[in-house]
Amino acid sequence: MQVFFYICEYFQISPKEFFDEENLNPLKTSRIAKELETLDDVQLNTVLSVINGLRHSVK
Repeated sequence: MQVFFYICEYFQISPKEFFDEENLNPLKTSRIAKELETLDDVQLNTVLSVINGLRHSVK
């Protein structure tokens, strides 16, 4: 089991992210989440608007 935790640590993902079958790219998602933690409220609202725009343009 310890080896599993080393693998997660190496890839910088949590065990939950490792087993999340709906997340197709856990490494990038984790990196993005870490970056989002550094933004202020206005910046987060801007990112959210961009994400919503991207999701609606795909449909």
